[in-house]
Parts: sequence; structure tokens; C-alpha cells
Amino acid sequence: MGRPHRCATLLLCALLSACSAAPKRALDAPERVLETNNATTMLFHSVLYYPAEISLNAPGYILGVEKSPVRTITLDGDLQTSDHPAAGLSAEAARNELMDIKILYLSHIIDNRNRPFGEGNCSLHNAYVQPDDADTRQLVPPCPGISPAPVAPNRAYHASWAALNRLAISLRARIAAARRDGTPFSHILVLTMGWNTVQEEALRNFNSIIKNIRLAGGKAFNPLVIGVTWPSQWQSDWLGPLYKLVSFPVKARDADELGLSWLGVLLHDTLPRADNRLPVVVIGHSFGSRAASMATCVGPAIHPPGGEAITPKPFPHLTLINLQGAFQIERLLGSGGDRKIIFPGRCANASQGDSRIFLTASVHDQAMDTAFWGVYAGNDKSYRRFCEQTTPPFNCLRARASGELESQAVNGSPISYIDASELIYQNAYLSGGGAHSDIYRPEHGVLLWQLIAPPP
Repeated sequence: MGRPHRCATLLLCALLSACSAAPKRALDAPERVLETNNATTMLFHSVLYYPAEISLNAPGYILGVEKSPVRTITLDGDLQTSDHPAAGLSAEAARNELMDIKILYLSHIIDNRNRPFGEGNCSLHNAYVQPDDADTRQLVPPCPGISPAPVAPNRAYHASWAALNRLAISLRARIAAARRDGTPFSHILVLTMGWNTVQEEALRNFNSIIKNIRLAGGKAFNPLVIGVTWPSQWQSDWLGPLYKLVSFPVKARDADELGLSWLGVLLHDTLPRADNRLPVVVIGHSFGSRAASMATCVGPAIHPPGGEAITPKPFPHLTLINLQGAFQIERLLGSGGDRKIIFPGRCANASQGDSRIFLTASVHDQAMDTAFWGVYAGNDKSYRRFCEQTTPPFNCLRARASGELESQAVNGSPISYIDASELIYQNAYLSGGGAHSDIYRPEHGVLLWQLIAPPP
């Protein structure tokens, strides 16, 4: 072999060697196993890379729900479903709702201590700690008293139950400690965002909502926060906006799945076991509203293997706030609606005691105008359809540009529909859908505090 050929061969080998030794992310190995390693799916556990930087600005927890192949994260018998006949959902239908090629599970729970520099932030649960991955550098330390026991990939779904048990224990201890210290929490605040919202953006949105309510409510608003993130976005490098549009009905189904699974378990099982005295506030935006209302009004359709079905019970002190909700009001009225699932008794779970339900709509929400799968709650057409009736089925209110509320028609219903066209009218930073995401200004905090605050 001549010298030029030897040089070329050596150069080729060097290039191949360099390629094979390309640096990898800290969680590359478990991401590949769980199939959450592509350019979009890895965006739903970004807090595991930046636990101090991507965090809540109030004490609380980040619950990261992700989606992985059923064949990878479950064993036979792991998915146990129960029926909700009053909601039009049999156990078989629930199973069809919840199981596809992939299934939702809790991949991580991060405890945020709200201290400077992210000190004390730790992991209550982390499915990315796996057997035989000693080289994986976990960037979030386990919480004190929590063993960093690895989670075998085929036990990741089942491990979600143990994760929520640990959360219930942590919540109970934290609430009790705050009472002892003379700084009791005022509410448990559960937040979830909508379509095409990656985890980092969701945390920014949570923090905006929390901050603005605090501005309006002052020290009377001292929440323990639970921010729930979920895989609300598809990946496409070549179809772009068309691909996102096609993903709309798929993500609508995923939002329903979230409500019927882990978000429903959180509301109806985890929180009651932690503390049933604190008022619970559930705020969802867009598809997050869809998931939150499904979780609240129908409840979980899953239960642990060997355990009993989780029976939804009325909440004594719950406020459900649907900001520009991406579901049809007919679900709430029990007259059908999208996907033939209804909320029994007009969401009887949140219609008793001092529990209340609120929905907003705006004429400036162009996302609702283009949702050709139905007229959704956030659409002003839906508001007019019901609130222009001689006898509206619920209270009809109006939000002024300042966030202050005024009554249009009040009938004593626990459900209130709010025309927020004067308040929700701007295009939010880097968002589409007109004013669909205009919910993060101080004026919105004024509105939300009025909905949350106990009556004078």
C-alpha cells in the first residue's frame, strides 16, 4: 500500500474513532431504554438535567409524566382499570383509552424547597436511575431518607404507584411541619398546562401564575404547589405546523388519559391521604384544563394490581379553574360532548360544600376558533350559546381588563362561566392561537385570586 493510501486510511480511522467517541448526555443510556431520547421527548424531563434552574418559585413538587412503549415499561397485569358507568366509561373502554403502543407513567417527582441557588431540591422518584447504569451521572440527589434504588425499565409503570405513596408521605410531613413552624400553607395548588408545552416552558408558566396570584392575594396566598407536566408535543422536523395540527386529536386523547390516570390518582387518592383539610385549587390551561376537569369530575380509571378501585369522592374544598378549556361544555352538562365521555352530575365531585368550578372564554382566542373538532369551552361562541339563554345553566360572569369580576346572570350554581374577552386579548410571548395563552399577566392574578379567595 502506497504512502498516500496509508495516510488516507489512517485519516479515515481517526474520523471514525472520533465519531464513535462522540460525547453523550448524562442520561443517554436510560433515555434510550425508555425511548425518551429524541429531540422532543427529552424535553419532558429537562428538570433532571437542571434541577436548580428549572424549578418552582414556591415550595412544592414537580410531577413529570412521560410516555414510553408498553412493551418496555410494563409486565402483564400492571394496568388494572375500573369502570365509570355514570361517565359512559366501561373498564374495557378505559383500558382502550389508557393503553396504546405507549402508556403514561410517572418518570420523576422532584421536591422543590424554594431556597436560594436551588439548595435542597431533590428527587422523590426517578425512573432514570436504572440497574446496570453505574456510569449514568444523576444530577438530582435523592431526598433525605429516600433510597436511590434503581427502577428496572419493565417496572417503571408499576413504580408510579410507589412514587405517589412517597409523595403522600412527603406532603403530610411538609404540611404538618409548616403548621408547627407557624407558616401554614393556605392551599394545595395543582397546575397543568396544555398542548405543545414542554417541561421548561410549563415551569415558567407555573411560576407566572403563582407569582401573579401572590401579588393579588398577598400573604393570604401561601400555597404548596404541585406542577404536573406531560408529553403534550409531537416531534417533526419536516412537516412543521401541519404535523402539529395532525397531533391535535392525539394530544386531546393524551390529555384525557392523563386525567383518567395519574392526575386523577393524585387528586382522588394521594391528596386525601396527605391532608384533607387544606383547600385544593386545580388550575388547567387548554388541554391542561381538559386533563384537570377529567381528573376532577370523573376520577382515575386505574388502580394498583391487587388493590381496589379508587372511588372518586366529592371534594369538600376544591376550586377547579379551566382557563381557555379545550373540551366541550356538553361534557360538563352531561349531554355528550367530545369522545362521548361526560362528567357525572355536572361534576358532582366539585359541586358540593364550598367547591366551585370556573371556566373562561375569550373572543380573541384564535386557537379555539380553529379547533374544528368542536366548539370548546374557551371559545366565545360556546359562552354566548349558553349565557345568552333566558335561563342559563350556570352563573355567567364577565372579567374586566383589570381582572375584576362582575355578574351577568347568577343562579346559585357551583359552576361559573366567565367572558374574559376584555382580559384575555393579547398574544403571549412566543405563543400561537391569538390570545389563547394570555393568562400570565398580573391582571390574571387578580381574577384568579377572586376565584380562589374564601368569600368575605
